[in-house]
Amino acid sequence: MQVYLVGGAVRDYVLAREVTEHDYVVVGATPEQMLELGFSQVGADFPVFLHPKTHDEYALARTERKSGNGYLGFNVHADAAVTLEEDLARRDLTINAMAIQVNGLFDSGFKQGKFDARDIIDPYGGLADINQKKITPCVRCFCRRSGTRIAPCPFCQSLCPARIYSR
Repeated sequence: MQVYLVGGAVRDYVLAREVTEHDYVVVGATPEQMLELGFSQVGADFPVFLHPKTHDEYALARTERKSGNGYLGFNVHADAAVTLEEDLARRDLTINAMAIQVNGLFDSGFKQGKFDARDIIDPYGGLADINQKKITPCVRCFCRRSGTRIAPCPFCQSLCPARIYSR
């Protein structure tokens, strides 16, 4: 089982912004293992768990496939064989598809920003995009397929690129 801090928390650490949410991806675990360790399951459509003490969200690594219209129109596949790179590929932007491995489910060292840029796992070029002040849809984000960049992503139904760019 490997645990990674992911998404906006990593992006905001890189940009020296205040981090308000710490989201984690757990690779190589099952829902049963998470429950045995005292986590509470909150995700109905895919396995998301709350940490027993911090209440941070820990999601099992997953892939998603568009199957219909709107926010709910997708199929989720979560199991212990899904890799970190596969999970990160489903994210909207490359700058949100970065991760930092932590020392297990009960490590909170990264909450105090204790990491080095060399620790960042960045398979889709998010660090380069931050340095170039560029917003790029991630590999599997459906807005890339439609060719639009600042319109709502048909997959995630958000204006995330516009919101981030405005900062």
